[in-house]
Amino acid sequence: MPMYSGKAIAMLLTCSTAGVAAQLAPATLSAWEDYVQAAESRLRSDQGAQAPWIDQVPGGRERLRGGEIIAAPTDGKPLRSVPHGLIHDWTGLIFIPGASISDVLSVLRDYDRYAEYYGPSIRSAQLLDRSRDADSFRIRYIRKAFVVTVVLDIEYEARYYRIDEDRWYSMARSTSVRQIQDYGQPGERTLAADHGSGYVWRALGISRLEQSDGGVYLEEESVALSRKIPAELRWMVQPFVERLSKDLVISSLRRTRLAVLGRKAPPTESQPMLRPERTCLR
Repeated sequence: MPMYSGKAIAMLLTCSTAGVAAQLAPATLSAWEDYVQAAESRLRSDQGAQAPWIDQVPGGRERLRGGEIIAAPTDGKPLRSVPHGLIHDWTGLIFIPGASISDVLSVLRDYDRYAEYYGPSIRSAQLLDRSRDADSFRIRYIRKAFVVTVVLDIEYEARYYRIDEDRWYSMARSTSVRQIQDYGQPGERTLAADHGSGYVWRALGISRLEQSDGGVYLEEESVALSRKIPAELRWMVQPFVERLSKDLVISSLRRTRLAVLGRKAPPTESQPMLRPERTCLR
């Protein structure tokens, strides 16, 4: 999934203490709200005027135009500890040749086809409401976490902001996260919000789009709040979580590019094919 932390959510579903009930603590929620407000404040205050992350990566634009996908922990910190929880924050970059911003937005806002674009971790998705610059939608995530199947229904509100003719950004926040208990069994039920196993408590996605150099540079920041990794499992689980987080961000960007290019005509001489794709950490 693109900017709505979908792949970060799939990553967190694997970082579970299966069957252990949890409840979102007020202190954890407060720390999350502070983190989100700081991120929103930074984004809105510069209105895209500051150099985006792409220009902080040595040779970033050339590498992306050569087919590379770049992903790394935002500000170099893959995990941030908060009271009774963890904040996961990764940023990825990709170049989509021959595309326009409207081409990319048409995929990012095509929620009803997310299962096609971003499955199998996304089982279904549905647009709930839309205005010119805001959407609300629901996504069902499904993931096998070791010996259990974890299913979450998450609703989001997304807003889109036009900076100028060639630059946009968007922000999407989860408004409801509910875990489906005993999925596919006779006793299947939806748990109350903020109750469950704590795989994902909250999610935030931030995207920047810049049309330049004959295509679109897409930058996605994927942020999620989960329960803490138990101390006795941290040595084993944390490196796996960090590695999988990077892989899932890259997968999301790759799938977005494929979906955008799939809507367009085959490349011409002025719109060349990408060279063989490479991925790397910043």
